Amino acid sequence: MTMPTNYDFLEVPSLVKDASDKRLLKICSYNVFSLRASTRKGLLGYLQAEDPAILCLQETKLQKPPPENDPFSYEKYPYQHWWCSTARKGYSGTAILSKVKPLTCFTGFVQDQTLDNEGRVITLEFENFFLVNVYAPFVGMELARLEYRIKWESDVRLHLNTLERRGKPIVYAGDLNVAHHVLDLANGKKLQGTAGFTIEERECFQQLLDGDGMPRVDVDRYFHPNEAKRYTAYSFNPRFREKCLGWRLDYFVVSKALMSKVYGSAIRFECFGASDHLPLVLWLEQ
Repeated sequence: MTMPTNYDFLEVPSLVKDASDKRLLKICSYNVFSLRASTRKGLLGYLQAEDPAILCLQETKLQKPPPENDPFSYEKYPYQHWWCSTARKGYSGTAILSKVKPLTCFTGFVQDQTLDNEGRVITLEFENFFLVNVYAPFVGMELARLEYRIKWESDVRLHLNTLERRGKPIVYAGDLNVAHHVLDLANGKKLQGTAGFTIEERECFQQLLDGDGMPRVDVDRYFHPNEAKRYTAYSFNPRFREKCLGWRLDYFVVSKALMSKVYGSAIRFECFGASDHLPLVLWLEQ
């Protein structure tokens, strides 16, 4: 599969079209499955067409931030924050590129930054919300990291709770490496208990949505509550795409108090090939 060469098909939700009198912020989230490889496979063409104000990247697999003459222009995105794994070379990694100047930025968990040495969590504070970009750990086909993942989820919830108690809602974006419901993956009934669809991981995600007195919303499910096949990740094997055998692993989750500011979201189903994931877009009133 290759990325499109023409992006005239990119659509915006009807609520976004109707909000011509609003200042909307477009945020894009994308697991690129190696920034260097995805760049060679057409990533930049998509990003030029989408032109988000804020770009959240996961699984960059970089050891250090790219130089300033990199294709990810500092002229277009002057506020760039890269967080790379120190635990393992060519592994994990997240980044946020923004046209909007954040008030603050920090990597790792706010309660203890030493808990994240795999480059998985970046948080930017803006005037009206916190943006948290995450690449959640995969438990492995033998579930070897399940215990680690459960602890990691507990740390994430504490991180989000701490931010919200500072008086601003959160936008939680990224590859969360979990399918919440049977509807969120092909052959869900047969795959229960497998990596990304264990009871423990699904319960952790539900606890994150429930919040600690501060509930949160899975934005895509809010707009498409019963729609099947809204998958965001596939194998590179073309037969999986042809047969629509995928997983919904990528999300925008927002504080319930922020939902009145959310005007729409989209999964870019046609944009497959630069990565084994699809990009997601959120429109948020500033």
